[in-house]
Amino acid sequence: MVLRIKNAVIFVRSTIKNVDFAGSDLRESSLNHAAIQNSIYDEKTIWPEGFHPNNYDLHMHLSICNET
Repeated sequence: MVLRIKNAVIFVRSTIKNVDFAGSDLRESSLNHAAIQNSIYDEKTIWPEGFHPNNYDLHMHLSICNET
């Protein structure tokens, strides 16, 4: 099961570990001050403006099949 996240409120200085952000819409989320560790995302993940996943312990997961 994959938890799809949308409009999450992440508290400043929160630690987020082992999260599957694949397919999540995080545009309204505030992630810039969170410590994100060992988590994944995919090409469908929508990040908040100005957020750069390469600055965190986030790993790109490539989909092997197309979902509709």
